[in-house]
Amino acid sequence: SVHTVTHVATAWSNMTGSRPLDDLYTMAEAFRVSTGVKPNVILYPEEVGTFLRRNDQVRDVLFGDKGGFATDQQIAGLLNIPKSLIPSILVNSASEGATLAGSGEMHAAWGKKVHMFYISALAGRKVDTWVQAFRWTNPLFGVPWAIQRFPFDPKKLSYDIAASYYQDEKIVSTDLHWAIDSVA
Repeated sequence: SVHTVTHVATAWSNMTGSRPLDDLYTMAEAFRVSTGVKPNVILYPEEVGTFLRRNDQVRDVLFGDKGGFATDQQIAGLLNIPKSLIPSILVNSASEGATLAGSGEMHAAWGKKVHMFYISALAGRKVDTWVQAFRWTNPLFGVPWAIQRFPFDPKKLSYDIAASYYQDEKIVSTDLHWAIDSVA
């Protein structure tokens, strides 16, 4: 569901020689020229965020020679992107039944890419947006949210309650999702 994937010339893990703001500005402008809209969400995994926050180019733009570390909001602000998402979730690459200490490693679920996309605030199937979330209704319950309370269980000495939420996402326009790969 990604329209364009570009690569950086110098990995951002090289915090003194890389130019991540230049890479991000270039991508955001190419996104705007190609699609007619500016990206309104930037997503990068925590590991990539660590490189961005500590990068000399980013720190110089924000703080000059005073020093300091950038926040994720400041980075998004430099790009004029209103929303930033920084997932920190890791997945275990070990095969089923293996232990992490054995053969597995923890990897970022989103990889080492920066994603920029446009999500419209208007809901609908015919609205240009990268992804649209929508709630659906289970005919048994009549509403997207459902709470079921079950009779008292004398063995457990409790009432069981089940909560259900019905939501789906649909990719509407892959043109509105771009990524930069090999940043770290």
